[in-house]
Order: sequence, then C-alpha cells, then structure tokens
Amino acid sequence: MTISKKYFFLILLSGIVFISTSFYLIDNVSLSQEELELYDMINSYRKKNGLHKVELSKSLTYVAKIHAKDLEENDPNNKRCNMHSWSENGKWEGC
Repeated sequence: MTISKKYFFLILLSGIVFISTSFYLIDNVSLSQEELELYDMINSYRKKNGLHKVELSKSLTYVAKIHAKDLEENDPNNKRCNMHSWSENGKWEGC
C-alpha cells in the first residue's frame, strides 16, 4: 500500500467516525441529531405562532442540557413545581 492510499483510508476512516457520532457543530455549538430536530421543532412552533426564531448559542445550549439532566435525575414536577422548574440539587435556586 502506498503512502497516498494509507492517507486516503485514514481520511475515510476519520470521516466515518465523525459522521457516526451524529453530532453537528453549528456556530460552535455541538448538537446531536435529536437535539437538532428538537431545535427545529421549537422554531417551527414559534414561527406558526408569530414568534421570533430562537438563535443557537453556547450558553442557551448549555443551560438546556443542564436543565434536561436536572429534570431527568431529580424530577421537580410536583404540586408546587412543574417541568419548567429546577430542583434544589444544583448551583441554582430550586422551586
């Protein structure tokens, strides 16, 4: 195998690995395929209701991921709180 073929296969393998992770980099924000679909659904809903598009940002994506993890792990949804609430188990004020 010549050096050029080795580089070709290395580049091909790198591309396959990158694609298989299913993460997208948009404006330096890494999103999975599911997160990207959710983002598109949210903006579609907002457009139907005459609202402005939500722009992607590192900080918004970070907070959304932390909030989803908090909901999954701590479930603050009770009589006093709801799915918009944060639990008391973090660096924030909980419901």
